[in-house]
Amino acid sequence: MNTKKRRSSIKFFIMMPVLILGIVSILSNIMAVANIQNVNGSAASIADHGMDSVKVLGTMQQEAQSIHNAALSHIIATDYNVKLSMVDELKALEKNMDKSMSQY
Repeated sequence: MNTKKRRSSIKFFIMMPVLILGIVSILSNIMAVANIQNVNGSAASIADHGMDSVKVLGTMQQEAQSIHNAALSHIIATDYNVKLSMVDELKALEKNMDKSMSQY
C-alpha cells in the first residue's frame, strides 16, 4: 500500500506542473486574442480616419513641388512674356494649394 501511495504522489508531482503550465498557456492565449482584437480596432480607426489626411498631405506635397518647379522656371525664364505667364501659373497653383490647406 505504501508503494501505491508513493506512485500516486509521484504521478501527482509530475502532473501538477503540466496542469499548471496548461492553464497558464490557455490564459495567455485568451489574453493574446483580446490584445489582437484591440490592435485590430485601433488599426481600423486609423485607416478610417487617418488615411484621408495622408491622402490630402500627399496632394499638398505634389502641389508644393509644382509651385517650386514653376518658381524655378520663372527664375530662369529670359523672355518677359514667359515670366508673366509663369506668375499667372504660380498664382493658380497657390490657389489650389490654399484649397488643399483648407481641406486639411
